[in-house]
Amino acid sequence: MKQKTSFYFVLYLVALVSLLDVITERDDAQREIAEILVKRISEAPELQVPDTLIWFTKDSSRALLKVSGLETATEKANIFYELKSLDGAMPEGLSPSITKDTEGNGILAGKIMEKGFYKLQASAQISRELPEELPESVRDLIRRQLGNEIPLTTKPVSFTLKVEGAGAAPPKLTLNVEPPKDDKWIVGSPYAKNIYVGGPSVDIVSFSSSDPRFTIVKDIGKILLEWANPIVTANPINITVSGQAHRGATPDLESASTTFTVIVTPPRWDPEPQPEAYWDVPFSFASGVRGLDANKFTVEILANGSTPVKTVSAVEYPFTFKPERTWTSLTFRVLSVVNTEMLRKEIPVKKPIAPQIKWAGSTWQGNDYLIKFTSADVGNGDVTVDNCTVIQPEGITSRLDTRRGKNFAMIVQNLHATRPSAIKIKVTVTGIGGSRTDQVTQSILY
Repeated sequence: MKQKTSFYFVLYLVALVSLLDVITERDDAQREIAEILVKRISEAPELQVPDTLIWFTKDSSRALLKVSGLETATEKANIFYELKSLDGAMPEGLSPSITKDTEGNGILAGKIMEKGFYKLQASAQISRELPEELPESVRDLIRRQLGNEIPLTTKPVSFTLKVEGAGAAPPKLTLNVEPPKDDKWIVGSPYAKNIYVGGPSVDIVSFSSSDPRFTIVKDIGKILLEWANPIVTANPINITVSGQAHRGATPDLESASTTFTVIVTPPRWDPEPQPEAYWDVPFSFASGVRGLDANKFTVEILANGSTPVKTVSAVEYPFTFKPERTWTSLTFRVLSVVNTEMLRKEIPVKKPIAPQIKWAGSTWQGNDYLIKFTSADVGNGDVTVDNCTVIQPEGITSRLDTRRGKNFAMIVQNLHATRPSAIKIKVTVTGIGGSRTDQVTQSILY
């Protein structure tokens, strides 16, 4: 089965659309991202069932119909399974109703009285809703193609249920690790790993882990290995999980083991938050934890060390806000799903620095002399030109093309009449928060 792009990673890409407000191709970018989402959202889940399931007559048995591609808790709760017999009538003792576990996997259960080979087919249906996290403009583009709710049906999976008579050799116990077998993890977030169990029911198997820090929780068709508080490991650690069935069969059928590795590293920002913020200047936060899924953490933002600003998840990125003038610092705390602090960063909040003035050239226009300059505040916003005059020699008139913006042109008038060898100019600009810059420059004319 091909590897699918993470649903929440695609949502993260969509959130970046808000960064494109100043780009003329914003609508094209939204359409492209909408097309990515249409393909992702319209992908149906997939069922995985062994080609042959082995049960025994008069035994209460269960088997897991594993599903992948469910994106939300709602989909896991509302998935509907359908089971039908390819031989005609359903075998006595097997109900066509399939229940679910907490992950949305189907649970096939029954107690069949007669041995034989039964050919069955399973499928599942869900109704996928458009994610609320999407910008409304992107939702509209997707809604035109798919509607508000998208019915999806898995590809039907056919398999054989082999029911053997009492006394037949039971199926071998098998243990298979959920990929990848070489895991990388982050300190501060609980670690969990699924081990899929084949052969006997999980209920009659005892399990053990080579590392006592891992606890084992039994489920239908699998066990869950959990490490509540991972610590940094200098090298990968090997964990071996062993199982022992209790059916009185030969040792080769009753025991199994499997091994995987995990290395735990300190959390790191990705990317680092901006080093400082300024009053009234929009601040954009979009920092995650390197190597950790977006749905595994939240970020608490505090002003002055204790005043809550907002708690955000990565699917809301970028989160943009304006620091208030009473703030002196911003603190960012990364919290795991169990509310453990994983990372902390504090940055200063300052009065906005004064805007810079950059001279962009000069030229003659008939009797007038045109001087161009640019200026922007610390947030790359517009500035106001409070003063722009010729201070030497006296008596020379001038005008400014605009008082507000980033690009300016000063027109010095009728210089050919007086023919000064040079002029001296003074410019005063004001940016956000009242920050001000005065600058004097000289321009050689002849």
